Amino acid sequence: MTEERPEDQRDERADERADERADERADERADQRMVLDRIEDGRWAVLEKGPAGEAISIPVEWLPGTAREGDVLRVSRLAGGGVSIRVDEEATEAAGEQVRSLRDSLPRGPSGDLEL
Repeated sequence: MTEERPEDQRDERADERADERADERADERADQRMVLDRIEDGRWAVLEKGPAGEAISIPVEWLPGTAREGDVLRVSRLAGGGVSIRVDEEATEAAGEQVRSLRDSLPRGPSGDLEL
């Protein structure tokens, strides 16, 4: 039976940390899903990302020409350091359908004139 030496354990921990850092870098390069929330002053696109709705602003010139408010965007970091942004048509349609379904499921209020 071989006994592990302390330096072997240190090497294993260093290898694990290096693997974790590589995974983090890969995650950074992976597509991020963002939603084009709004355009401000015709110059800034406000994108929401993540479940908490964290907002970031980017120059509107960075958007694909077909992008509209409410579109789901896929944002990718490129190997050369640039960024690619594209409209995810399928995800945009699915999100729209989900909103319509939720809206249709809400209870209706009274019809006709209301007295105030």
